[in-house]
Amino acid sequence: MDTNTDALPLQLVRRAATATFMVELEAYFTAVLDGKLTRGIADTPIPPDHLERAAVEDCRTISAMVALARQSVYQVTWDADDYANDVSNTALPNPEVEARLMAKYPPLIPIEEVTRRHDDNLPIILGPAIVTDVKGRILLWSLPNVLSDSRQTKLLRATRLLEGQMTVDEPEPGTKPTKGWRTSATFYEKNGQWISGSTLLYPAGYQQGHKSAKVNPTPSAALKSTRAADWMAAFEENGGILDGVLAITHPELYDSAQAVMKTIWREHATVIINRSTLGHRDCHGAPGWYDLLVTLGNYGKTAVLELRGLGISIPYDAGSIVPLSSKLLVHGVPKVRGERICYAFYMHSTVMHRFHIAVDSVTYSELPRSRDEVPEVLDANTIAGRLRGMGLAADGGPESAGRSGEAGGSAEDAGTDEDSDSEHSESPGGVADDVEMAD
Repeated sequence: MDTNTDALPLQLVRRAATATFMVELEAYFTAVLDGKLTRGIADTPIPPDHLERAAVEDCRTISAMVALARQSVYQVTWDADDYANDVSNTALPNPEVEARLMAKYPPLIPIEEVTRRHDDNLPIILGPAIVTDVKGRILLWSLPNVLSDSRQTKLLRATRLLEGQMTVDEPEPGTKPTKGWRTSATFYEKNGQWISGSTLLYPAGYQQGHKSAKVNPTPSAALKSTRAADWMAAFEENGGILDGVLAITHPELYDSAQAVMKTIWREHATVIINRSTLGHRDCHGAPGWYDLLVTLGNYGKTAVLELRGLGISIPYDAGSIVPLSSKLLVHGVPKVRGERICYAFYMHSTVMHRFHIAVDSVTYSELPRSRDEVPEVLDANTIAGRLRGMGLAADGGPESAGRSGEAGGSAEDAGTDEDSDSEHSESPGGVADDVEMAD
């Protein structure tokens, strides 16, 4: 990982140090899990001086959960490069086209089962997990309930600084309901305790139709606001931890982002409050690049991120983080009761080109683990035991982290729903025959 931070402001120097610490932690925990290292104080990575104890513990728990995800691998039977060549560059999928894609690139469960569940949730992969293509290229990471209560509270408190600039667009009479769905008022819940809407924060981008080498990218209007400046200052610790997740899950993409940050050192993200998200692909990056999704709120433990092309859903409870190849995978979030806030961090290939980043060299994150290894079932008890084995308190793991900070009212409050019933079923195939799933 590139750690040259000479050109960065102090805030981003500290963020880079946090990310480096998390990379070292994850390597340490992976070595412990693989039996290559005996846990000991002398071998534990040393945190940077700027991190308070609570932040250090968050870094440790999140890094451990990423290490655990490497133990639970689903694998499709197709090549991501072939799939990318057949995927159209449109956001909303065409059902007929998607059916042909599914026939050529099978999901993790039988196609007939995906069709039968058209109006219902697909099987859920429980616990931290990875999905790869046939060559071990990682298409997504599922890190459910990975953020502690206190971390969610800090994220919510920072998000309140942006709430006043959330906007929606009223649809024009006679237009299709899905036109402009990302900002259309049709898809946002009203009358909540948060102002519903979205705000687009990017330090360098292009207006539609102006992606020319002769045109310099400019910041979004939303990022120029005083609110955004206050949010950026308040987001330092949170940002360093999320940078660490990207640095672990996709090192090349993180290094490229750091190179751009030396020139444009602000965040590139969309913040969304109380929107139902249609199944869609994103068109801003390259097939192997990740959107880093972070979800917060008071909607409890029943939400899922649906990945119909893979034939699965993954837990999307408050406090979850999902790095996924959003240009490849159709993903959507069915409606939930309660208030939901999503951060989506991503990069545009046109901006990377403009700042002389070798975009073609930033491809997929790949799994170093041999694909013929069968992972253990990562249910709640197994996860707690593994965390204890890595020197982490069991109550620092996903069970406690799933109890989200309250999105409505005071940011210090907490609200949860009852857990939904689940049952074991057989794995859909690939190398992860023992991964726990639920209907």
